[in-house]
Amino acid sequence: ENYEDSMNMIKDTNAQICMGHFEIEGFAMFRGMESHEGLSRSIFNKFDLVFSGHYHHKSSNGNIHYLGNPYELTWSDYQDPRGFHIFDTNTREFDFVQNPNSIFHKITYDDSVSNAIFEISNMDLAKYKDTFVKVIVLNKTNPYLFDLFMSNLYKVNPIDVSIVEDNIDLTEGLESDIISDAEDTLTILNKYVDNLQVQDLDSGKLKSILKELYVEALNLETI
Repeated sequence: ENYEDSMNMIKDTNAQICMGHFEIEGFAMFRGMESHEGLSRSIFNKFDLVFSGHYHHKSSNGNIHYLGNPYELTWSDYQDPRGFHIFDTNTREFDFVQNPNSIFHKITYDDSVSNAIFEISNMDLAKYKDTFVKVIVLNKTNPYLFDLFMSNLYKVNPIDVSIVEDNIDLTEGLESDIISDAEDTLTILNKYVDNLQVQDLDSGKLKSILKELYVEALNLETI
């Protein structure tokens, strides 16, 4: 209800610095999710510096700086730096102080790798106390080892644990002749990696990363 007054104030002010809680087009609301609606950036061209809240993701473009959240709130904030800023009103320099605490974590579980029994059974899980944890299961060949791992994880008292694994039958309901001529997504991805002609490429590691993303995508949580 104060839109008109606010726009008039921005238009008429002689201030060089503007701080607000704006929705400005062309900035990421979350990492990878850009807003194409809101105020035009040109409205703020008159200011030397513009600081805004509202969007969770920290970003800058020209004289406009979205400061981001001081801490994580949802899974969309995962591995996206959070913190606060210190602004020097004399020099107009501002420094970002990153929050060292994270409450969203992902663990990739794969007991098919060498030395898996020792590494999984002796994994230090203390940092997952009072956090939200997503366990992404790539390979579960040893049910006892997986149960041991989950038991150890619950012992550190996380807030919440969700298990993400590829247990979806992609062939259900499809005709057999269609299935025989089709390739599943992972096969297509692996073939793509095999055909890449990139020097010093660790194709095995890349395939593992793609599989992890694929398994997580099958169980994607919307917020």
